[in-house]
Amino acid sequence: LDGINDILKAFKKSTKPFGGVQVIAAGDFFQLPPVYKEVPIDNKRFAWQAESWREANFQTCYLQKKYRQDEQELIDVLDAIRENNITQDTHKFLNSRINATLPSGIEPTRLYTHNINVDAINQKKLNELESQSKFFTSSSTGKQKDIERIFASFMVSDNLELKIGAVVMFIKNNNEKGYLNGTTGKIIAFNKKENFPVVKTQSGMEIVAENDTWTLEDDDGKEIASVSQVPLKLAWAITVHKSQGMTLDAARIDLTKT
Repeated sequence: LDGINDILKAFKKSTKPFGGVQVIAAGDFFQLPPVYKEVPIDNKRFAWQAESWREANFQTCYLQKKYRQDEQELIDVLDAIRENNITQDTHKFLNSRINATLPSGIEPTRLYTHNINVDAINQKKLNELESQSKFFTSSSTGKQKDIERIFASFMVSDNLELKIGAVVMFIKNNNEKGYLNGTTGKIIAFNKKENFPVVKTQSGMEIVAENDTWTLEDDDGKEIASVSQVPLKLAWAITVHKSQGMTLDAARIDLTKT
């Protein structure tokens, strides 16, 4: 940040903070600090510790409304963890979910910290199903390195094996068709016309999972690569990392290797 400040001052020929350029900083300093192999000079890790931050005299605006959760008890617990202000009530609330009983018909997504656990469980559960496998192969456009970036950034699979009875998760948002990134359900059929999987969600909706497209754009907003595939992933288990940003109906969390 100090480097940006110095460069802008030089180019703008101005002693004002950031050369007089209006700067908006957005972020969350409650998240984990940057990781360094060696501790920085003066142990400074965060942007707000920079000289330029003090010099700019930023006006702070806090975003107050929470959109992902609406249960106040859960919100209070999340805030307590965020602020490192854990109370007995926090422990009591979290412990109340140990081996909790879920409504019948809901199979919770299992969250693990390591891919090896996730892959083993999903493959084991899929192999246990006696129904016939259907295979779906992705199609793509663009340079191979850009296509690989799409596979690395999203949960889309190059080759996807599915069966009737498989627990799956949608991995993209599509309000028109009624699913979100994280909507879970079971495959109940493959439609006759295109052989696409039909998913019955936890809410009871039946959705035909037709091909969707993931794209990669350059700095000018021009599409440079795309991948088309059925927007599903086996969801008996997923990693905690991949679950970020999802809205899961229910989850069983294993944190033994955290």
